[in-house]
Amino acid sequence: MSDLLVQTAVFLGIAAALVHGYLGETRLFATARIEPRRARLLSRLVWHCSVVAWAAMGVLLILVPTMGWVRRASPSLLRARQSMAPA
Repeated sequence: MSDLLVQTAVFLGIAAALVHGYLGETRLFATARIEPRRARLLSRLVWHCSVVAWAAMGVLLILVPTMGWVRRASPSLLRARQSMAPA
């Protein structure tokens, strides 16, 4: 059940990123008059930072099931660290 919820969150997050970017380009920046040109470019870059953030969160959520190896390996890594610690 939790895997289904994670996959749903991935889909919704990436879909929100794509819709946010598309609407920003077609509705907001198509009609906005921002001068000077560098300020317009900066506005677009800042706008798309959130698009990249949403998409990155979706990718991270996709990778969550593959991170189970960390829990299985951590006891041996902990023992290795303790053996290397100075006395």
